[in-house]
Amino acid sequence: MSNLTKECLDDLLWEVLKPFMAFANKHQAFAIALWILHTFKFSDFDQSPILAVTSPEKRCGKSRLLELLALVVSRPWLVMSNATEAALFRKIQSEQPTVLLDEIDALFKGNADRSEPIRALLNAGNREGVSVSRVVGKGAEMGVREFKIFCPKGIAAIGNLPDTIADRAIPIRLQRKLPHETVLKLRRKQRAEIKKRFGARLAAWSKQVDFRGVEPEVPESLSDREADNWESLIAIADHAGGEWPEMAREAALALHTVDPRESDKVRVLVDLARVALPRLTDRETVLTRELVEWLVSEEESRWRSLRNGKPLGAQYLGSLLGEFELKSKAIRLTSEQKERYGTGALKGLEVAALRDVIARYVPAQNERS
Repeated sequence: MSNLTKECLDDLLWEVLKPFMAFANKHQAFAIALWILHTFKFSDFDQSPILAVTSPEKRCGKSRLLELLALVVSRPWLVMSNATEAALFRKIQSEQPTVLLDEIDALFKGNADRSEPIRALLNAGNREGVSVSRVVGKGAEMGVREFKIFCPKGIAAIGNLPDTIADRAIPIRLQRKLPHETVLKLRRKQRAEIKKRFGARLAAWSKQVDFRGVEPEVPESLSDREADNWESLIAIADHAGGEWPEMAREAALALHTVDPRESDKVRVLVDLARVALPRLTDRETVLTRELVEWLVSEEESRWRSLRNGKPLGAQYLGSLLGEFELKSKAIRLTSEQKERYGTGALKGLEVAALRDVIARYVPAQNERS
């Protein structure tokens, strides 16, 4: 007897997600496929994790992913960041849609009087039974009404999300694809085929499964909130069987290990492409201290005096590169490096990893690839 849950997940993975998206790693596609099925059965669980799709810069595929999700999730409602709080909680109360909110970074950089209510709605709306109280009506008919705000929500943003939202989310950190990474165009024909293929099928699946009371084992190293976020996805994976239980737990661990930080991130890549890559043609590793020295050595370099009046340091450079998942590690020193820097433990990067990130985000490097 075939496992319908596994068939749905496999087909979402190979027919919807991977053909049209260049994901940063394999774990993202697994997590998203599970979240898609979750949108049909979210009411079986106490929590509905936000799918948080972010990227360091534009043109990384965030909007494309939301467009794909709008074709396959339960009762999709794709809206931009200009949606009002009143529209959101009324729509959620009446239809319990899957809210897909694009360009939400623009909202949080704007008027706090408008952004804070929506932030609060996102923060609280991932838990079953939560509602917001609002005054409705006019004149003598005015009164307080409770609006239920529990439903699946996917959001897209450039940069980082507020911590309170990120804590309630499945993090999907996208990046620009390399020139050799090809994806299919999402044309009208493809949209229609996907909706026809999956619409009725996923709705029928949702009527055949029941996850109420299911409490799967989640990885112990996850925090309590991360475990809550993944409980429904892992329950669906366990029901699917095959490789899905293992891949779901691997994804949960992998996707929560990155804590990127915002700042002058792309500018430092542009400068490293110019001043560092030519010196690294025959090198496998480079010390962070070397990168700092090269960046500040130029007479007109902006890195010689930052906003605090101090030059760029290794710690700040590490935070900039960490935005792109470039993490420093202990490097075995060459004899020349030992002579220059001593024999103590020093950290650096794999040159291949640095080249890969620069190729993704520095246009000139893309053109030369």
